[in-house]
Amino acid sequence: MQGRLSPSLMGMQQYFPDETWEMEYGLAAELGFDSIEWVVDSQSFEHNPIFENKGIQRIKALQSRFDISNLTVCADTLKETSFIMGNSQLPLSTARILEKLIMGSTEIGAKSLVIPLVEKNSLKKLQKDIQSYDWRKALKPMLDIAESQNLKLAIESDLPAVELKNWIDSINHPSIGVNFDMGNSVALGYSIQDEISELGSYICGVHVKDRKVGGPNVSLGYGDVDFELALQSLNKVSYSGPLILETFRDRSYMSYATDNMRFLLTKLKKVNKRIS
Repeated sequence: MQGRLSPSLMGMQQYFPDETWEMEYGLAAELGFDSIEWVVDSQSFEHNPIFENKGIQRIKALQSRFDISNLTVCADTLKETSFIMGNSQLPLSTARILEKLIMGSTEIGAKSLVIPLVEKNSLKKLQKDIQSYDWRKALKPMLDIAESQNLKLAIESDLPAVELKNWIDSINHPSIGVNFDMGNSVALGYSIQDEISELGSYICGVHVKDRKVGGPNVSLGYGDVDFELALQSLNKVSYSGPLILETFRDRSYMSYATDNMRFLLTKLKKVNKRIS
């Protein structure tokens, strides 16, 4: 996850690193990563490089130089943007932001745009409060644009898998999918194995992190996530997309990144050995 290879900014775990985003490509390559999930937050939205020709060219040059892709983009800015308006339409400002994100993601070669329907836009709360809202009608224009760009809109939600799957089925569009977050699932008290099994082929992105049930993000191995079970479950549903480390870190970002990479590779090797 972008920003995890940069110094912490005012204690924030996740942010767009204005001053150091270019440096992160070389560090990622040095540590053996294949891809960086790009972050667009509200602070960077007006000047994020994926929306500028000069920035896009620089990104492509760094991708080529270090053989690091940007397969996914995380639209953190949407956490603070309303998705609800009368007549089952997205607010015009939200639609404009989302369309801009879709086009910017496509420009840097992303295959998935993570839409976090959490916190202010908690899908669990929205579903409960607005039973009559036609999500299919509201999201279809943006999903059609995403489809034209060969991009998936990956919904990250606090709904249990059965309800999330039903919600996605009701929208019924080929360009909508799920970004599955291991840590969030466990923190909400859900069963990772059951959630992954239920969501199956809808999963087009995965965030790797550790949390205690009901607790915050912690270092890998210090929470309640059973990583081997999670990876086995992803294998059973034939998931082959990226595993994005959205992990806890402190000021020692390089040592944390190194430890996290080793931790995940060790778990992957154990799971692959069992499979073979």
